[in-house]
Amino acid sequence: MRSLAALVVTVLGVSAAGAAPQAEPKKTPEFKGEMKQMIAFLKCDEAQQRLVAEVLERHAGAREALDASHAQQRKQIEAEKQEARRQLQQIEDKDKAKALRDRISQLDAAVRKMAQRRRDMEAVHAAEFATLFTPAQLFSWQKHKMAVSALGRYRSLGLDKEQTAQIEALAEQAVMEINKTEVKDESERRRAAAKIEEKLHKTIYDEVLTEENRLSADTERMCREVLGGFRKLKLTQDQRRRVRDLCRPRAEALRKLSADQTRQAWLETVDEIRKAARESVLDDEQKAKLKTDAKGDKPARASQRRG
Repeated sequence: MRSLAALVVTVLGVSAAGAAPQAEPKKTPEFKGEMKQMIAFLKCDEAQQRLVAEVLERHAGAREALDASHAQQRKQIEAEKQEARRQLQQIEDKDKAKALRDRISQLDAAVRKMAQRRRDMEAVHAAEFATLFTPAQLFSWQKHKMAVSALGRYRSLGLDKEQTAQIEALAEQAVMEINKTEVKDESERRRAAAKIEEKLHKTIYDEVLTEENRLSADTERMCREVLGGFRKLKLTQDQRRRVRDLCRPRAEALRKLSADQTRQAWLETVDEIRKAARESVLDDEQKAKLKTDAKGDKPARASQRRG
């Protein structure tokens, strides 16, 4: 068993495009995306940056080579499967038909094996990548990412300094819990981390947000689901405000129900608001466009939950 601390740093989908060529060994590497943010946040010196760039470049080359090999193999496998399926439609001999089906199963297993090989490579790369930073650096970055994610979820609520500090402390506790959890592989790590992060947001919702904050958060979530049905209509800011005005009193009413009651009532309420908005908020052109788009009036998602 490996701890989440050993698996928590996944190789980032970024590049060290400006890694120094041999002719210019003193040139500082250039990073992109999240890797650039990480390097800046941790204030990595040039030596560490160069080491990170070299490892990322090597990893990128290995992934590219493996992906190219797999692409060619998949092409051959798909061609063989298509031919086997074609023969199955014409063949009458039961033994030969079974042999063809067995061969198709073998080919499918080969594809799964390639996918596992790719995951194994990523795990090896992630483990090596983690060694490029000190434990303190990794923990600092994990805390930062968790806190930024948590705070971003409630950015529009106007949280005060005390609430922000509470969320940052809870984010740190969540990271510590993640790092202490024993897991077998990356997929298990992701599931465990997701559960811990879900618990973090529930704690924030229940214990950090004020009643007004929670009502605003529920209203915004309800608005997002209602507006999701009109995403192709390019609603104006005024139309969006009017939809929000429809959502707030209903979100407030739902807060008086139990969690079990809320789940079904939420779905029904979102559909009701969407119908009301269709009649009172949309203009004639938008209504006509909506009628031609069956997806525009789809039912609310069944995954809604508080917090």
